[in-house]
Amino acid sequence: MSQLTDTDWNRVDSFLSESRVLAAVVLYCELTGCSLIEGQDAIGERFRTAFPDLFRTYRDVEDE
Repeated sequence: MSQLTDTDWNRVDSFLSESRVLAAVVLYCELTGCSLIEGQDAIGERFRTAFPDLFRTYRDVEDE
């Protein structure tokens, strides 16, 4: 599984900053080659730690 660069994390974080969690998971999986379950776990942790206010109010917002 690949490690993400700062540029990759910025791309993931841009989705998370808009609460587009599904898009962030898909991108993470594409970049790292991990499974969806692994991606969901990693992005969930990233969302909780990097965007705690958004995470607390997140209610399965649909990705566009």
